[in-house]
Amino acid sequence: MRGERAGDADYQRWAASEADEKVARLLRISGTEESAHADRVARAITLLDSAG
Repeated sequence: MRGERAGDADYQRWAASEADEKVARLLRISGTEESAHADRVARAITLLDSAG
């Protein structure tokens, strides 16, 4: 999950230095999706831990 969080930060930095606002917006969205993936994985792990 750390990888996804780091990926979000990388995407945000990349977006901040992108001159094309349309590209920057897509990069920010991709970063947000990385964090959302980390959240889903964390929830799945919690559910698996509580079930076992």
